[in-house]
Amino acid sequence: MAEAETIQLKEQFITFKIGSERYGIGLKEAKEIILPPEIKNVPNTSESIIGVINLRGKVVPVLNFKIILNTDLNGGAELESEKRIIIININNITAAFMVDKMMGVVDLNPDNFKAGRENGKKEFLKGVNAEDDKLISIIDLKSIIESRKVQKV
Repeated sequence: MAEAETIQLKEQFITFKIGSERYGIGLKEAKEIILPPEIKNVPNTSESIIGVINLRGKVVPVLNFKIILNTDLNGGAELESEKRIIIININNITAAFMVDKMMGVVDLNPDNFKAGRENGKKEFLKGVNAEDDKLISIIDLKSIIESRKVQKV
């Protein structure tokens, strides 16, 4: 009976690598995962925005999570063929971010999250969880979107 209660408390998270670190977001927060299309540079934008993509006729900003999360900018030089873009919709704001490599979906108990890491921008993390002896930092997408004041598109 205790096992059934524990399973009910777990949530599913998509995990991926950005730089040399492993991150995750709630499965329900991701609307879709796509191969990176051509990203158009937008002059005079923050370095936290890589550019924009055309997603079925909508202009969607692509956020630079390496800058936002203060992660290793040179680490995790994965193959270009492994990069993906995750489309999210938070509070009716559509945005995207590029990941270096998809790692899969894991079940985690949010009650087991520890405080965020000290060397990064922990205000953008819900917490850190250990899965198979590897740390997974769970990203707080709502706080990132609100802090970047991404325009509704």
